[in-house]
Formats: sequence, C-alpha cells, structure tokens
Amino acid sequence: MIVAANFLNASLKALTGGPERDLAAETAGIGQKKQENTLFQYSQYLIEDYFDSLSTVGAAMSIEERMKVVEDLQQKGIFQLKGNISTVAKKLEISEKTLYRYLKNQS
Repeated sequence: MIVAANFLNASLKALTGGPERDLAAETAGIGQKKQENTLFQYSQYLIEDYFDSLSTVGAAMSIEERMKVVEDLQQKGIFQLKGNISTVAKKLEISEKTLYRYLKNQS
C-alpha cells in the first residue's frame, strides 16, 4: 500500500510541481498506536467482566477480598498496561497508592 501511495505521491509532485511528501515517516507508528489502543480496550473489557462477576464490590469488600481481586488481576497481567491501575483502584474504591501497596505485598 505504501508503494502505491509513493507512486501516486511522485506522480502528483510531477504534475503540480509541489513538494513530495515522505509517507513512510508520516505513517510510522500508526499500527503500533492502534495495537496499543486495542490491547487497552481489551484489558478494560477484562476488568469490567471480572468486576461484573463479583457479588460485592468497592467499599463493601473486605481488605482480604480486595487483595484477592488484585492478585487475580495481577495473574491475568492486567497491571502491565498503563491506565489499568487507575481503573482498578476506582472500581475497588481505594487509592492508587493503596493498590500499589497490595501489589507490593504480593511479591
């Protein structure tokens, strides 16, 4: 696809006399960004699905229950993606600092 775009770009430059665009540089990283968004969206789905399966959530949970949630999500690799600490902390109705402490205690 880039080859075809470069051909069209060169043809347009010849016709208009305008500058040739560097399409490879302009499109670099687009696929990576899309993949990151897809992974983040999937991780958000997993978090929602996990919390939907619980009978109690948030402030109604005991510390042990919250720590179990963190352990389960840690095993699923949820905390490897940026933004998920904040999401889970909000769901558990705890601070991010407390969530990091739970993670540290598991190590």
